[in-house]
Amino acid sequence: MKQALLALAATAAIAISAPAAAAVIVSLHPASQTVDVGNTIAVDVKISGLGTGQGREILSSFDLSVLYNSTLATWQSTGFFGAEFGSPGDYFSAIPGLNDVGVIGGSLLNDDDLALVQTEDSFTFLTFTWKAETDGALFLKFGADPDFERNVVGLNALSLDAQFLGACVAIGTGNCDIVPVPEPASYGLAGLALLGCGLATTRRRRAGAPAAV
Repeated sequence: MKQALLALAATAAIAISAPAAAAVIVSLHPASQTVDVGNTIAVDVKISGLGTGQGREILSSFDLSVLYNSTLATWQSTGFFGAEFGSPGDYFSAIPGLNDVGVIGGSLLNDDDLALVQTEDSFTFLTFTWKAETDGALFLKFGADPDFERNVVGLNALSLDAQFLGACVAIGTGNCDIVPVPEPASYGLAGLALLGCGLATTRRRRAGAPAAV
């Protein structure tokens, strides 16, 4: 019984660490670009996979945080495309931090009226600009759940099961082919999976060993 529980825990840890498959995607565009030191970095936030016709989804509100390395770039501005939310019946706020920019926004329209405005399967609803400060690979990504740093809401005030994709900016001699170091949370999940597998293996060995006389 214990062996089965350990195996289940290891499987769950691996499943949690893997990105969930979802039709709706929130992504940063372009996914990769190169700029010179001193120039402006421009990145759009796009949502896709809402569907078309009857039964399609909408983006009624969002609470996002875009993380970046402030030693490589300085945040300049965040723009909001209010027309996609029934402007002037919309709201938006940007809250810059040391290494992140939090954004909250949405529509004051009801779902039916908003669906008449958002008729496309995908659209851009935010744009960010930074100033490139020094050579390096600037990785841009969304904050992690469940801290409400990465939440998009659709019909009936329900969170959309969305996949979130980041971007990389090669500044000067920087190289976007370099894979970023995993976050501590990723290490923890991987460690839990390995621990579960190791304990299960130890349990099997003990079960198969002869009893001491």
